[in-house]
Amino acid sequence: MSKKNNNHLPQAAKEKLEGTPMLVVKKSNSTESTSNSIVNKLKDNTFLQSEIIHDLIAGHDVVLFGKAGCGYCEKAKEALDEFSSSSAVPFTFKVYNVVGNPEISRNDAATITKLLRSKLGLFDLTFPQIVVNGYYIGGADDLIELINNKEFDAILGDSYVTLSESGKINWYPPLEKDAANPKLLQIATMKNTWYPHWPWYTFQWVMYSNMIRYISILHIIFMVVALTLLQTEYYSAGNVILWILTFDLIMFTILGPSPWSFTGTASYYFLWKIRGNATSTIPYKFVYTLYLTGFLSYLLKESNQPPDSINVNSISRFLCFATGNSVLLAVFRF
Repeated sequence: MSKKNNNHLPQAAKEKLEGTPMLVVKKSNSTESTSNSIVNKLKDNTFLQSEIIHDLIAGHDVVLFGKAGCGYCEKAKEALDEFSSSSAVPFTFKVYNVVGNPEISRNDAATITKLLRSKLGLFDLTFPQIVVNGYYIGGADDLIELINNKEFDAILGDSYVTLSESGKINWYPPLEKDAANPKLLQIATMKNTWYPHWPWYTFQWVMYSNMIRYISILHIIFMVVALTLLQTEYYSAGNVILWILTFDLIMFTILGPSPWSFTGTASYYFLWKIRGNATSTIPYKFVYTLYLTGFLSYLLKESNQPPDSINVNSISRFLCFATGNSVLLAVFRF
């Protein structure tokens, strides 16, 4: 497929998004860059929105959509740099920092992010998102896996893949198959870490980044329901919910999110397609250990006392704290 011109983009948008340096990797490993330009506002009525993402990826072998300060984006770029140094196949590599770019307004970033999510067929969008030779291959971890498995060379050697009949970017077939079949026993892996990658039935050091968000949302629901019931005559039902949540936290902390934790397993099963990149479980296991301290302190001492003597004030305060913290985990992952 030949490169389309960018007539569908206003000059301001073109300069804004294409002002990011482009790495052209040749056999001599030389580098060329485009100049950065300061532009005005992106105007929706001056281009065909359905063509923007297509125009941005056309003509480049590897396109990375990222955001400023993204560790996974840097991880992907480092992997590509390392690959280029040992590869005899020349390829062009373009980076678009859509989010956090001082030259792109929030409205413009939101527009491009929405269009990218639509073109990739994703419910949620994390960074980086990488397109190789017209194929969507996933994020940083997917890129590294393809490079390690020698599949990346094959994709670069294929003919450029055009958009699907629906106008969406085609997924790399193995990735599409993988996304459709949740792997509850698959443990995320991270390069250059000091800790080992043990199997799913032992202590899990690593998990997928977005899963902590969905697990936290389920925890919030459990804690809000428990907090509500503890204030009523159905306090015993609230205690049961706390015991269930406590068991879930124990499984996550001692072992890992899947398949031991039911909230983790549910998140992996229903949201596998948007699981995100690999991240350490250690900070979250520490937080959940604090949750367990508060829950077990109440459940082991007070839940067996007569109703009229149960002091729910302390556990209610702790539940409010834990719920607030889980909201932060769900939104920011910290």
